[in-house]
Amino acid sequence: MIETRQVYLSSTLNDLQDERAAVRAALQHKCLVIESYSADERTVRESCLADVAKCDLYIGILGLRYGHCPDGDLSITELEFDEAVEGKLPQLIFIKKGSIDQKWIDAVSKESPPERIEAFLKKVNTRAVEFSSAADLKFHVLKAYTDYVERVGDGDAESSTLREQLSTQADPAPDSGTELQRMLADRLNTSWSELAVLPEFCGSVVFSGLPKPLTPRGVFEACCGAPVPEDFLCDLGWMASDQGKIPSTLRLLRENHVYRDTVKLMTLVGGEAFVIRGPHEVTLNKYEPLDGDDPRIVAVLAAACMGFGLKLSPGLPEPVNFLRLPVEEFGHRQGVELAEAEIAATVRRKLHLKAAQLQFSPGTGLAEGGYSKSVVKARLRTLLNELKFRLVIVAPDGSPMRDEDRARTVLQDFNVPTLFKGVPRAAVHDLMAELSSLIAPLLDGTLSTPDQGTAANDA
Repeated sequence: MIETRQVYLSSTLNDLQDERAAVRAALQHKCLVIESYSADERTVRESCLADVAKCDLYIGILGLRYGHCPDGDLSITELEFDEAVEGKLPQLIFIKKGSIDQKWIDAVSKESPPERIEAFLKKVNTRAVEFSSAADLKFHVLKAYTDYVERVGDGDAESSTLREQLSTQADPAPDSGTELQRMLADRLNTSWSELAVLPEFCGSVVFSGLPKPLTPRGVFEACCGAPVPEDFLCDLGWMASDQGKIPSTLRLLRENHVYRDTVKLMTLVGGEAFVIRGPHEVTLNKYEPLDGDDPRIVAVLAAACMGFGLKLSPGLPEPVNFLRLPVEEFGHRQGVELAEAEIAATVRRKLHLKAAQLQFSPGTGLAEGGYSKSVVKARLRTLLNELKFRLVIVAPDGSPMRDEDRARTVLQDFNVPTLFKGVPRAAVHDLMAELSSLIAPLLDGTLSTPDQGTAANDA
């Protein structure tokens, strides 16, 4: 390639920062990525459209936010797209699907009439690729760019190099589904380079029917879409036992926290699937009492019923994200206020830990003071985005939150569910016994060793 190819990157800004970074990472050292957001004496409209016109390729990323309209008419993003079409630039369009923060959805925030982004999406949709996460987008951008280079046919050596790089990129697991599934996807995507070289993992009977080489997406779909969850969990037992074909699995469970955490998350996802679609006729009410001898089994049953994630750690009887309130007697208003205060304190503490883990500077404000409802909500969103799970209130007998109206209020205000602890009905007790027989040995194996490393979603 004699001249450096120039690629224009177009999107709204504040809502798609991670996605823009993913595109830059995918195309690093392959072309010059142009972004029109540096100082310029021209207007934003003039500079953006001029930059589009001088490029060889247009890449557009769209979510559910229309964005800034400099003249009150079309947004900068749509103007850039129109300029690319008018200039006959090849276009690669990527549309974000799945989990999007409500503050970046026009239909919720009312920043722009939702009809605008809907019309724009319809305008580009015939040529668009959907993605679910920044990791997913990175893979699709590299693949689409490689196809583009091969189509223009001006660099056989470049095409060969890109194909070689693409073959080493694993198709990422989608950031979608339940919180437990999203936690598994995050673990597979962030740790795939370590998992892919473990014969104990790749050679497991759980994945015997999958095409090789394995990919995060393939493993994720095998775990989440197993047609018979109880068979999946029985096969999974070989990954936490020395009875399997490869005799080093117990050593891996002791020494490799990535393998251990992955098997644990696969177990939780399989347990969730068994509760939701296993061979039983139990229908759970999210506010019915649940309890039993093994708090882990109770937690998995509740997670399957209410869709929340679980962070299980060695030596702790309950998940890390479970929050017990003081058991004083309070009136309705005081009970909700107590829940709000405890949620605020807990999420601030967890974000302090996460900030330290991510090496945020003290001035970022990620976990600084403040107890207003909007601040607490923002922190809870950050916790969910970073760690992939929510806080859960545990309400035993005597708890001020042992009330459906209060539980609904806290769920509606903060997206924090409440688990009512109490003696379950007979059918639920029997279901927990079946679930325990399938996953308790696996949880014993994956939680018997203190973590020596830091998991992707630890805090």
